[in-house]
Amino acid sequence: MDVDKDAHPDVHGPRAPGVVVLRRTTAIVIGGATALVGVLAGILIGVVGLPGGSTEPSRVDVVFAQEMIQHHQQALVMAQIVGTRAGGDISALAAAIEADQTRELGQMQGYLDLWDEPLLPSASPDDLGGAVHGGHGAAAPGHVMAGMATEAELERLRAATGGELETLFLQLMIRHHQGAILMTDGMIRDGTEDHARALAQQMRFEQQVENERMTMLLLQRGAQPLPAPTS
Repeated sequence: MDVDKDAHPDVHGPRAPGVVVLRRTTAIVIGGATALVGVLAGILIGVVGLPGGSTEPSRVDVVFAQEMIQHHQQALVMAQIVGTRAGGDISALAAAIEADQTRELGQMQGYLDLWDEPLLPSASPDDLGGAVHGGHGAAAPGHVMAGMATEAELERLRAATGGELETLFLQLMIRHHQGAILMTDGMIRDGTEDHARALAQQMRFEQQVENERMTMLLLQRGAQPLPAPTS
């Protein structure tokens, strides 16, 4: 697909910690060649894998994709911070999360390309009017989405080692997944585009399964999850 990059400039404004603006006309490397392949594969799924019969995207569909891209980017950052520094089970979990969310991120980029929409929302919450955030409306740039880690929490994760690293990663990723599930709930309820709603349902299921596993791993380490986000 030939996209005029000048027609879709980057959206300016504050960004959540761990979020990097992606340009659709530039190859994006999120942690190496494997991640790049995953993003490109996801874009192909998102653009090529849309048969006819789907309804037109609504503002809820568009903002869900825009915001979930940012949300996924931070999950990739956290997974890459862990890398191989943790025990085998946690490092394998982080790698699986990175692979899944890289593919999904690419799919959402593909949807936005197909819909001729920018990668980040540029309107105010009143203009967007959707229910992506668990029923509380879509966010303008700079809004901190549900479950996102703060910069201070990311710095703690970078500095942590051993058991502290594993525990903090599990706590932050469980909360992050809980926030994503809230976002998918709004999309499943109010979205109109068939394929984007199906992707949201898939995300919800996968992240719920991962959260059950991560909660078990956290309890095995004698720790408890952080308070769940509510919006």
